[in-house]
Amino acid sequence: MPVMDDRIGTARYGVHRITWCLMLLTIRFPHARLNRWVRAIAVLLLVLTLTLGIGTPARADVRTHLETPTQMLYQSRQTLRDRDRHTWQAIAFKRVTPHDETLLYLRLVSFPGTVDIDQDQPLILRDTIGQTHQAPSAIDELFTQGRPGTNVGQYRLTAALAALQSDSPQWLVIPTRDGTLVELKAPPIALREWRAIAQCHSFTCSDPAWQATPDHLP
Repeated sequence: MPVMDDRIGTARYGVHRITWCLMLLTIRFPHARLNRWVRAIAVLLLVLTLTLGIGTPARADVRTHLETPTQMLYQSRQTLRDRDRHTWQAIAFKRVTPHDETLLYLRLVSFPGTVDIDQDQPLILRDTIGQTHQAPSAIDELFTQGRPGTNVGQYRLTAALAALQSDSPQWLVIPTRDGTLVELKAPPIALREWRAIAQCHSFTCSDPAWQATPDHLP
C-alpha cells in the first residue's frame, strides 16, 4: 500500500479511539467537568490531525509493472462518477522501454449495460469556464482480440493533456451511440497523476511513492 494510505488509516484509527473516549467521558463526567474534558479532547484531536497532516507531501499514486525485462508499464487508476452517479474506472497508462515509449492512453470503463459508448468519437475535455480539448479515439489500438464492449472507451490523451493550462477539474465528455453525452468529473489529483505518467520518458522513471503492482493491461 502507498505511504499515504498507511497514514490515512492511522489517522482514522486514532480519531475512532478518541471518539470512543469522548463517549465514555460524557457518561462519567457530567456538566462542568464534562466541558473541561471535552475542550481538552478537542485540543488533542486537533493536534493529532495536524501532526498527521503536516509534512506529508502530495504524491501521485502511480503504479508500475515490469511487463517484460525491457518494458515498463506506468498506470494510474481513478474511480470517477458521471452526473447520474454511475461509477466509472479511469485508467491512464503508458509503456516505456529503454529506447522507446508509447503515447499516454486513457481507458474509461463503466459497468456493462449502463452505457453504449460511440467508440469512434473523440473524448472531450472541458474545464470549468467552457474551454475544450479533444482526445482522439484509440479503441482499435492495443486490444489484441478486437474491440471491447461498448461500455469501454479508449483515447490518446497526450496532446489534450499537454494543452491544459493547469490541473483544474475537467469534465470528461463521452459521446454515446444514441447521441447523448455522458460527463465524468476528473479532479485535480487525477490530472496530476496523468501528468506524472506523461512526463516519464525513461525506462527507469520511478518515484519511491509509486507502488509495484501485478496489474497489467492488454
